[in-house]
Order: sequence, then C-alpha cells, then structure tokens
Amino acid sequence: MGRFTELWHAAGDARGYEASGSRTGFQNRWNAMQKHGEPPPKVEEEINIPEAQAMVIKRLQIKRQSETAKWLTNLSTSNVNPAVEAAAAAAAAPGISTAQKEQEVRELLDKAFAHFEDYAYEFNQSALGTEMVVTASRPVSKYIKLSDASRLGPEANPEGRASVYEGSLSTHNWTMVFRGRYDKVEIYLLPAESHLAFQMDPAVAAMFSPFIELVGNWDSGQLVWQMYGTTVTAEQLKPVAKELFGDLIRVSSGRLDENELFAQYSGGALKLGENVAVGYDPKAPAAAAPAAQPKTTGKNPDSGLDEGDQAIFETCDLLDQAIDKEIKVLYEQARDAKGDQGRAVRAHIEALQSLKQRVEEGFHDYVEKVPRQAPALAAK
Repeated sequence: MGRFTELWHAAGDARGYEASGSRTGFQNRWNAMQKHGEPPPKVEEEINIPEAQAMVIKRLQIKRQSETAKWLTNLSTSNVNPAVEAAAAAAAAPGISTAQKEQEVRELLDKAFAHFEDYAYEFNQSALGTEMVVTASRPVSKYIKLSDASRLGPEANPEGRASVYEGSLSTHNWTMVFRGRYDKVEIYLLPAESHLAFQMDPAVAAMFSPFIELVGNWDSGQLVWQMYGTTVTAEQLKPVAKELFGDLIRVSSGRLDENELFAQYSGGALKLGENVAVGYDPKAPAAAAPAAQPKTTGKNPDSGLDEGDQAIFETCDLLDQAIDKEIKVLYEQARDAKGDQGRAVRAHIEALQSLKQRVEEGFHDYVEKVPRQAPALAAK
C-alpha cells in the first residue's frame, strides 16, 4: 500500500470509520465526552506509538522544559537595552491589528523554514537509503476546523473555519507540524500517517498536545517571540530551528543522546548517527515495504475504494515514488557537487520537493472535498 492510499485510510479513520466500513469507537467516545464536558481521548489511547519513540518524546519534553530558557539566555548576543527598546516600541505602536499579528507569524515561519531547508539539504546527504530523509513543506495559509468554536476569531470564513499558516517537516514515519495563528506558533509531533487526519478533523487534532509553543508578547507594543517564557531573537531563531529539526530525527529514529542537545554541534552540519540521533546506523536496512496489494476492479470490499479512487491513489503513489527516487539520485550528486553545480543540484531538489508538496496538498483537498462513507452506512 502506497503513502497516498495510507493517507486515505487514515482520513477515513478520522471520520470514525475503519477502512473496511465498520465504525470505530473513537468518534462515538469523542461526541459523548464533549457532551458531558469531559476532555477528549488522548493520543496514546488511540494511536500505537512505538515505545522507543514515545520514550524519546518524553525525554525531549523534560529537557526542553527544564533547560531551554537557560540555553536561550546564554545564546543572547544583543547589545540593545531591552528597556529602552520596549519604551520606544510602545510609544511607536499604540495598537496592534489582527493583520499585523498574522504577518508577524508568517515572517517568523518563513524565516524558520529557510533554515530548515538548509539543514535538510545538508542532513539528507548523510541519510540516503534510510527512512530519516527529511522533506520540508513550506508553510501556506489555509482554513481549518476547530473542535472549540469559541476559538474562532474575526478572520473565520463563512464555514466557520479558522485561518492558520501551516508547514511541516517530515521523515518517512514522523511529521513535525508548525501551525501559526495570531501571535502563537504551535509545534506538533505526530506519526506521518496521522497528518492528514490531524489537518482534516478537529477531533483528531485535539488528541495531540503541542510539543513546543512559540508565543508572541506584545506588551511593549512590538512583538517579542518567547519559548518557555524566554525571548527568542532573530539571531537565535537559527539554532532554535536546528534543535527542532534534530528533535524530528531523534523521534523518528528512536535515538537520543542528551549530549547532542542545545547546539553542542552548532559549528557543523547535522549528520545522521554522528551528531544527531547518535548511535543510529545509517547503513542498517530499512523496514520492509508492505506487500503490494492485488489490483481490483469495481468496488474493493477490503478498502472501501472504488475503481476510480484506486486509480487516483495509485497514480499519486507512483508519482510520489518517482520524485523520491530522483531526489535520492540528486542528493548523491550533491555530495560531490561544488559551486554552480552544487547550486544547480540544490535548485533541482527544491523544485522536486515543491512538486511533491503540491501533489500532497491537492490530494488533501480532494479527500476533504469528496468525502467517502463506508458502503454499509451509505446504503442506509
């Protein structure tokens, strides 16, 4: 089963159906708990996260919460007096509009993803042949459903959806989602197969708590981004992005050496198994791909797919695999490419990654706008 077919199944499960057409218990439990004012089901109750990855996430959260503020303070290189800067900003900016807040979020994430693309280009050359190769999907504006309608702001569209600026970093099995809205950026870690459901269904999104948050503080009249209550300056965004990029690799690989945290490796490129996910063997064979599913005609009783859907998803899978294959070849060339040749190889890689992102965005749009019901329920 290819990636796009897996995404379709995940989206079906998000609506409360198994691929076979039987209703899962999740949506029923969600509705009942909402009715009685109870918290939603937690991700660990619904999604089988391997023990190694779950442990890495837990250890990372503890380290990030306890040591990030000190690390950011030590990184500070600004010679500007914060009190003087704040007073000047407050005098110059008596009011902050929603549009200005949204623009600041876009600028922050655009800068962060420029760093992510640099890190991915360097890192992926050490990760070829593994499931750790990273794809950076630049943030775009979109409307999403919210589980809590009270969180809708004035920018909500007529369908009651909230505007967000969202991008992601993905390995084969894990995704780090960056969701910006107003003066906050929420960063989520989730299994890649849950990404589509996370985007489409507010009940699924509510299962995941942010891994880290960047919060904007406008008290001075000018935006100051903070993480764990400590300011993140423009100069500090690059090492922060490097830490987050590394965290995706650590979770994906299930490997964490705490000595590699907080930019101990800031002077060089990230290399799989050497200074990020230390101990991971890039030469270890990847997990075997699922066996190919037999082709069917008409309605496939085992998947809920009709012949047209099956052909669309298989075509998306083939294109996805062809792009990945070409990107791998280009990364192999990038190891020895210098100067103009190196820039040309990188431009080719980025163009293919952009195509990959557009195919996935189109697929998400298709699945959301053309919902499929399980056959047994559709017949009622």
